[in-house]
Amino acid sequence: MALSTRERSITIVVLAACALYVLDQMVAEPYFAKRSAMIQTRDQRRIKLEADKQILAREASLRRTLRELSAQIKPDTGAAESQLLALISTCEQESGLVDPSFQRTRSTDEHGYTNLTYHLSATGGMASLAVFLYRLETAKIPLRVDDIQISPRRDAGDEVIAQMNISTLARAENPSESAVAANGGAK
Repeated sequence: MALSTRERSITIVVLAACALYVLDQMVAEPYFAKRSAMIQTRDQRRIKLEADKQILAREASLRRTLRELSAQIKPDTGAAESQLLALISTCEQESGLVDPSFQRTRSTDEHGYTNLTYHLSATGGMASLAVFLYRLETAKIPLRVDDIQISPRRDAGDEVIAQMNISTLARAENPSESAVAANGGAK
């Protein structure tokens, strides 16, 4: 059975189409699927790498901050109290608060550090109090305003009485075994 030219052409076209279909199904589609999966995996890894780099950069920044704060923590309670008193005195003079009252209320030892808490009371205008609080919050020593109570001195006017508890840290003079272990054996 001899094929005519037309039948031969149709057969060649059909066989070529079948060959292309088979090549597409067996080679091209798996290649492109694998390629897109690899691109997606690469993009996910790139995102994870960027997140990990951000974590490492944040850790380095926090370690620097911790070293700076650690350098500011005094080795004994007397030095920490002197440092805090000097800061409070400077802040009160700069802000214009009057009638300051300052006394230690408690001292607790935790994790190799002594937390010194003080009660502070002063009188002045709202602007003076704002300046005073800003100076405390931006101090270079380890200091925390634990709580604050503000009440008007008179019914009319800008003058207020501020009472607050503030705390600072000092290295414990005799850290317990657990504190030494928690700090990795460093004093």
